[in-house]
Amino acid sequence: MSTNKGKGAGATILAGPGLIRQPSAVAERLDDKLSGMVAALEEIANCPTPEAGPGLSSNFDLPEGLNPGARLLRFCDALREMSGPLLFDLAKTYVDVVRTQRLSPDAHINLFEQRTTALIDYFVELAQVHGVAFATREGPLSPDFVEQTLAGLRGSLDEDRDGARLAALNVH
Repeated sequence: MSTNKGKGAGATILAGPGLIRQPSAVAERLDDKLSGMVAALEEIANCPTPEAGPGLSSNFDLPEGLNPGARLLRFCDALREMSGPLLFDLAKTYVDVVRTQRLSPDAHINLFEQRTTALIDYFVELAQVHGVAFATREGPLSPDFVEQTLAGLRGSLDEDRDGARLAALNVH
């Protein structure tokens, strides 16, 4: 707020809604986008269990005859393929909202990074849960193999996040 001391002294000039920057809008839009992504992924990842009966993922089952390790690797490959577009979509949402709010792209990049980290953690958790399910149904997996596979997945997803981050920051 500013006060005009000249003509009409004492009058207060308020900025219009189009001039007020709202950093909280960045967090809200990213949270909404991330929530929608996770909800859609939850529908796909709803694993069938013997107790619960068939789930939605029966249409997405991997080929029969794969050992649990190969199944986990194939599942992680599918997660990698899905992650890139989702991370770049989150970057696009970030760019759109900072433009709308007339903020510098790097002003609140930490909000973008927090949401992408949450998405990456979600993908790794999905892989971990499915790895346990594969091992339970079809045989044990070596803890070292699982750890290496999940670390590889996280590394790939981190690279995708870095690319999305650069895209968000290099907007003019």
